[in-house]
Amino acid sequence: MADPRRRVRVGPHHLRIASGKMFIPDDVASHIENMYLTTEGTLRSVVGPAPYVPDTPATGGGAPPSGGTPSTQFGLTYGNVMKGITHALINGGHKEILLLHTLDQIWTFRGWQHKGVGTTAWYPLMAPPGTSPVPGTTAAMPNDQRPRYPTQFVTTPTGVVIIPQDSRAHFYDGEIALPLGYGMTPGPPVGIGPDSQQLSTAWSYGWRYADAPEGWVNNTAYAHDGLIGFDTEMSPTFKYGRIGTTIQSGTSTEWSKVLDPDAGSGTLDIFKDSGAGWLEPGSWRCCVQFVDRWGNLSPLSGPSNDVRLERQASLWIESDGGAPPTYSVGPTLLERVRKQLGWTGVPLGPTGTLGRILYRTKDTINSGTAKFFELPLNSTTSADVFATLPDNVTTFYPDNIPDFWLSQNPLRPIPVRNFKVGALAFGRLWTGNFEGAPGLIYPSMIGRWGTFLEDEGIYPDPSGGAITGFLTVPNGLLAYTEVSTYRIEPYYDGEGFRSMSLSQTVGCDAPSSAQNLPDGRSIWKARDGFYTYDGTTIKYISEELEEFWKSHNQARACQATSAVDGRAQIYRCWVSVNGERENSRCYEYDGMGWRIRTDVSVAAACTTQDHRGYTLAAGKHGTTHGVWLLDHEVKSYDPAVTQNREAIIKTAWMSAVASQKRRTMYQLRLWLVEHSSSDITVEIQRDWRETITETHTVPQNPTDDPPPFWNTAVLDATDTTWLRRRPYWRRVQIYVPSAEVFRMIIRGTGRWEFIGFEAEEVQHQTGGSRMPP
Repeated sequence: MADPRRRVRVGPHHLRIASGKMFIPDDVASHIENMYLTTEGTLRSVVGPAPYVPDTPATGGGAPPSGGTPSTQFGLTYGNVMKGITHALINGGHKEILLLHTLDQIWTFRGWQHKGVGTTAWYPLMAPPGTSPVPGTTAAMPNDQRPRYPTQFVTTPTGVVIIPQDSRAHFYDGEIALPLGYGMTPGPPVGIGPDSQQLSTAWSYGWRYADAPEGWVNNTAYAHDGLIGFDTEMSPTFKYGRIGTTIQSGTSTEWSKVLDPDAGSGTLDIFKDSGAGWLEPGSWRCCVQFVDRWGNLSPLSGPSNDVRLERQASLWIESDGGAPPTYSVGPTLLERVRKQLGWTGVPLGPTGTLGRILYRTKDTINSGTAKFFELPLNSTTSADVFATLPDNVTTFYPDNIPDFWLSQNPLRPIPVRNFKVGALAFGRLWTGNFEGAPGLIYPSMIGRWGTFLEDEGIYPDPSGGAITGFLTVPNGLLAYTEVSTYRIEPYYDGEGFRSMSLSQTVGCDAPSSAQNLPDGRSIWKARDGFYTYDGTTIKYISEELEEFWKSHNQARACQATSAVDGRAQIYRCWVSVNGERENSRCYEYDGMGWRIRTDVSVAAACTTQDHRGYTLAAGKHGTTHGVWLLDHEVKSYDPAVTQNREAIIKTAWMSAVASQKRRTMYQLRLWLVEHSSSDITVEIQRDWRETITETHTVPQNPTDDPPPFWNTAVLDATDTTWLRRRPYWRRVQIYVPSAEVFRMIIRGTGRWEFIGFEAEEVQHQTGGSRMPP
């Protein structure tokens, strides 16, 4: 036996991160699988997951299920195609929302013991027509397993924007889900108003015989004016009309054109200096815009037909028909010939429309402009007035608003098209990858998540590359294509936005992989690995994963999903490998290095935004689909797939950089934490070969002072006291003679917690050859 005095203690090594490289430091593992970093700085084997909706038998007892669909108490069956999940707090944190996209339905979570309509904790919020129970909103969404981005969710202060792929985006405020904004343009209203049906050209100036047949200039259809005494008069309550361009000139040469209809020549001097005037010929048009319950505006409708006025005098002459006739003069107030118009056929908006804004031109013939202006509801403005017609019922609007009251031009939104990605930044919803324009991004109006104004679109990539994701960062927004990254910022004057290129070689191929780390950096997945951005520099951080990257299913790279653990502050990203459809491998990053876990195949993940900080995953555990609470376990759900899951720590090739000096390993000392009474296995490899040379079984249960363990201690036992788990060590006697390097593999299928290890070795001096001494 070698002299113990020559033994050298190596370590302790506290392995926390892994690298797939060949030559790595001794305190970095070559592989860590299904172990997670605890808040105490140890590595603990992954536990759970637990069904988010627990399976509690209605009778209060019974054997726990063995891998069946969770939540059988509620009669719940999850679909085998999970596409999205999100948790949000809105309205100042007073409203909690949890949404799940499964198959062609989006469910909302109503609580574990919900007693309302239906009997399940989940209820369909959006589903195709004919779904039972009846969904809150009918919507058609694709239901297949083609590679797509996971369903994108954007949390706003007032609700959640739901972005299913290849389908219409919706907005959910905790009460109702409706299509985001308006994807259609309203039809125009129909104008009715004064129209000329004069008896002859001589009557076109507004005078007639008292015994003449009906017919008066500007006197058909909706001909409301102030000519009291005729059938076109307005109610005295409303006084006179206000619309029309008038000229007051008693000495105008136009008066000389009014001839005596009986004499055929001469003028009626009674018109001169009478103070009367003319209503000039004019023309008006109208259009409409919808307003929904969240203040979103529809595109402006097309213009209505022209409503025209012809020239009309502000007084008239009546003849008694005698020979020679005698005449009497009518009223001389100029206001009496101004009109009130009417707009009918005002279109009704779709579900969710609360009002409609009417816009009218001024007199296009005399004002010199054809622009539209908002018609107010009242003569004075009010903060409570949001539309000209604050309902979705009325189809007729009597218009008596004078041109000089009109001042507010309309906003001109565009119809909302299908898009694939979105983010909230600068108080706006940013959308990108539109149908027919994959390289286009559009910001909404501030606070109006479904209103996108024309001419505000941006193409960050000059080549028009498809937008593959967004990520909000301090004072900016990152926009990605697959091969480039751009930063969106407002201009210094606050008007509009600009796009700056950060990289033309690094992009993002999975929008749901982009997250913000607790240390302030941003992280996302690209074609060749993971990158971070600290506000200045984009940095490649996944050199350790290059060996694992070779097994990725690149055809499904776009469906990768991620979440940041709210408690452990760890970034997790799930990817598809080896031709699988599901994202079965998870990469964990704690800000320093990487680990791998394979406990759940995750289609989508999220972190709850409340005090719990749970990580929820929609996907598959074993063969069971559902919503899973990661790193938690419950008594009622402990299938064989969990019991047999193996956690692995594989060390580096120890002292690889000094492999020219052989050594003999005699002893390992493992530092563990009291966690379970199960055994773990230690395997030894030597000299760069994968062959296992030694295998040792290490019992975890300390014999001198055994602690109470999960699932074995009796909760109400008088001799059981729950204390903080204490660390302890186990000695493992090994013999690895005259090795260049060696590697240790620690495996365990139960619950165990690892602190670190030490090794004792004896170094051998050689003559420079590779032959054993």
